Amino acid sequence: MTKTKPIPITAAGGTRLEHIPIGQVIEPELAARATMSDQRMVELMESIKAIGLIEPITAEQHDAMFEIVTGHRRFLAVRQLGWEKIPAIVYAEGTPNILAMRLHENIAREDLNPAEEALYMAQAREKFDLDEEGLCRFFHVSASYLATRFALLRGDPKVFEALQAGEIRLGAAGELNRITDEGMRRYYLDICRRGDHPQRVVHQWVQDWFLQSCPSLPLAGSDSTGGRAPSLESGAAADATQSASARPPEDPLPPAVGICCQLCGGNRDPYNLVTVMMHKWEWEEIQRQIRKAAGA
Repeated sequence: MTKTKPIPITAAGGTRLEHIPIGQVIEPELAARATMSDQRMVELMESIKAIGLIEPITAEQHDAMFEIVTGHRRFLAVRQLGWEKIPAIVYAEGTPNILAMRLHENIAREDLNPAEEALYMAQAREKFDLDEEGLCRFFHVSASYLATRFALLRGDPKVFEALQAGEIRLGAAGELNRITDEGMRRYYLDICRRGDHPQRVVHQWVQDWFLQSCPSLPLAGSDSTGGRAPSLESGAAADATQSASARPPEDPLPPAVGICCQLCGGNRDPYNLVTVMMHKWEWEEIQRQIRKAAGA
């Protein structure tokens, strides 16, 4: 039986199926996956050796070269196996949403963790000068979804590294980044790395830490004891001194002590205190208005 060269199959929009020489394949300029497990690569190679490549890669044509859109791991696997060609669905150069296709494939396969998503979205934002609305349309995600990813990039690099390495969960990373004291944040990060703690557990740790380290920001006048309250400036200085001398507790769930109201500085009726999340600049504006009203 005579073997014949595969005939390219052309689909709508110029898309076609080809067998591309390995030497003509370009690895993606913006690779969605930042890390690739050696063990998973070995497993993929064993699978390909046993049953072949079930799903072709996709690539964007650039003259005689083809840049990978999806299937980067599959390409690396067959190249290591010594294949001369790889089946690929080829898109014409300039096909819209190439980056979005790459991201969606990795998200659907659960191969891309939130830290890698954040890096990839940040690269796309810079490369294509996209604002929030543009990114939402481009990747077909909500503004809140984007916000959680970009918040990771603004947080502690050590927390980001742990998430990227799969050592902690996304929810735990978000909670850890709420801790403003670096020493305590790294302390709880180490605990998270040692065990697979869900977000609700880490959230409780952070809440306990907030209650324990709550700074007093009373109005000018009197505090709950009837004496004159310290000024905002002296309160901030005392808090800074306390933070500098703080040491991580031996118990990851320390008792809630030092509970106080951020506005009046009082500690009565602590169970009616509520946690309010807001932007730092909005809290600073509230503080400014308080000082103004108090004549400070």
